Amino acid sequence: VIVSLHDTLAVGDHDFCKFSIIPSVVLNVDIPSTIEVSWYRGDVYIGLKDAIFEPSSPIRHATELYKCLIPRMENRHILLVYSDGGPDHRLTYLSVQLSLIALFINLNLDILIAGRTAPSHSWANPVEKITSIINLGIQCIGIMRERMGEEFETCLRKCNSLKHIRKECSDFKEDVRNSLAPTKELIASVLRRLQLKGKNFQVFSSASDKEIEDFWDVLLTIE
Repeated sequence: VIVSLHDTLAVGDHDFCKFSIIPSVVLNVDIPSTIEVSWYRGDVYIGLKDAIFEPSSPIRHATELYKCLIPRMENRHILLVYSDGGPDHRLTYLSVQLSLIALFINLNLDILIAGRTAPSHSWANPVEKITSIINLGIQCIGIMRERMGEEFETCLRKCNSLKHIRKECSDFKEDVRNSLAPTKELIASVLRRLQLKGKNFQVFSSASDKEIEDFWDVLLTIE
């Protein structure tokens, strides 16, 4: 069990929680110059999201992918995106299609190719192999959030589901953010020590509402 310095261990054997931290993994592949070289290499980016007020969605994923790609897209105008078949990546959904169009415009691409794994075959996605490395870093550990003010904690004790928390604690978004911040940083410090082919993993922050709005607004330029 790991805790922050000077904190009291309170997690014990408890296996229940009010909050969930959801990871998103991006593998920005280094394209090999010859056919015999493995494609399973490149930069790994991991995002840690609060499931309450930072829920996964196609536009959030696209915004975060844009942030990961932009440093490497100079003089590059073709992009292949390959993902699993979850609802946030299902190419037949209009929300996913609009998110990809926004990515296409924001990156000033000439060609965007999007593919997904067959249903129930996400294991075939190369990025799924990254989870085995992540598991080495975070298995067999216990983590706990920071306790906040009594008003927030009282409201939280009355909630029994993510939907209930999202509804009842809508006025405590900052408390939720501050409560989970030390936990996120603790997990991030572990993830940054992990490597793929000698390259350390990078951890990015979840896209803010302002970043998502700015990313999405580009669709208004389409006539």
